[in-house]
Amino acid sequence: MPVLKNLISTKELTLPSGAKVVCLAELPFGDSLEVAEAENDIKRALATVKGMVQSWDFTDEAGVMLEVTLENIALLPNSDAQSIMNYIGELYQEKAETKKAAAKAATEPEKAVE
Repeated sequence: MPVLKNLISTKELTLPSGAKVVCLAELPFGDSLEVAEAENDIKRALATVKGMVQSWDFTDEAGVMLEVTLENIALLPNSDAQSIMNYIGELYQEKAETKKAAAKAATEPEKAVE
């Protein structure tokens, strides 16, 4: 029987604050529903970050690691949030360009090899 596990690759980012964040290379299917049901762009962005951030080294004042939650994501400094969103935006841009190239290749007639 196949084992169900997360096969999505990850990347560690160092944020402007110096914090380390481990992000997925794509949004897991299960998190897509939360993003789709978001009421506005801000909530959609927060849900996307929550789905793609696997871990981070943010702590509370007592040194206890903070979970990746919507409430904690909302507390990120703007520069850190923007850095994560830039990473996500670059991923989506790369995927869009790959899809566009594949669609173009599929519609172009093959060139004869002489």
